[in-house]
Amino acid sequence: MVPKSADRQRHPLNDAIEIRRILVSGTPDEYEELRRHHDVSPLVLEKFREEELDREQAVRLYRQAITARELYGPDPTPEEIATGEYSNVPERAQINDHLRESDAVRFRNTAAKERTHVASRAEVDALIQQGLTEAYQTVESLDERQREALAVVEKLPISNRTDRGNLMLIIAGLKPATAFSNVGDGLESSAEEVAEMLRSCGLTAEVRPINGRDGGKPEIIVTGNPADMEALRKASGAKDHETFGRLMGFPPSAVRAFIEDTTLRTRPSDVSKDIAGGMALSPDNWPEEVHHLARWGYAVKLMRSMIEKDPTA
Repeated sequence: MVPKSADRQRHPLNDAIEIRRILVSGTPDEYEELRRHHDVSPLVLEKFREEELDREQAVRLYRQAITARELYGPDPTPEEIATGEYSNVPERAQINDHLRESDAVRFRNTAAKERTHVASRAEVDALIQQGLTEAYQTVESLDERQREALAVVEKLPISNRTDRGNLMLIIAGLKPATAFSNVGDGLESSAEEVAEMLRSCGLTAEVRPINGRDGGKPEIIVTGNPADMEALRKASGAKDHETFGRLMGFPPSAVRAFIEDTTLRTRPSDVSKDIAGGMALSPDNWPEEVHHLARWGYAVKLMRSMIEKDPTA
């Protein structure tokens, strides 16, 4: 059912990701449109759907097993370190995911680092709740200028909600800087306009080609403090991960783990759907990083809710 990659650009319903989405959670109309497009019987399409649901369940169990080991322990055994995989997770073959050498190397790198475990899910939930409480306090303390800026940002022609959320975090004082290039259609002509709107919000914004390539896809780099712009300009062009991570507001432990290739395989979304993503977790300081991302994630949700209730903020 999933088409070859060469077919993906011909029609949206030939795209593997879109097909899987419709099979797993699409509407009845989308499901019928998919069936007609591929000219298959309802019985055949239902068979594909059942296979995809089975795969989704296997992926879910696979990630839950990994998360349980990384958050609650025990540490990897010598045998697991040798193979580069936890022994208690479902076979990768069930989800058509074969162990890559890069995955095994990172597994071994991470296993060699000091690790932090908690005793129960209740401890994780307490960290997330603490982040929520702090997010409420931050949003309630926003002044009129910040609220007006948030309303402007929410209306910007930015196609990625995460990018818009990062801008909100800068306005709220929770994040030093960000960089993005998803500015809807006609990026080349609208990037400078978006940057100018950000400047009207009191932010420092520049438009530059990604990686400094002339004629490349423009990137907008934004800081809350003008003094950070020179460092951000240099870091984003030179791939200075340490400086760039600091300016993005990531905890030093997460930045260090990324540089050393010792990040956990547990993603922030595996811990909770309510916390922000955008960074990998470290083996030794992930509880504080989860708390940090919970504060970010809930702050963005609260700011968006505030704008929905009062578009003028």
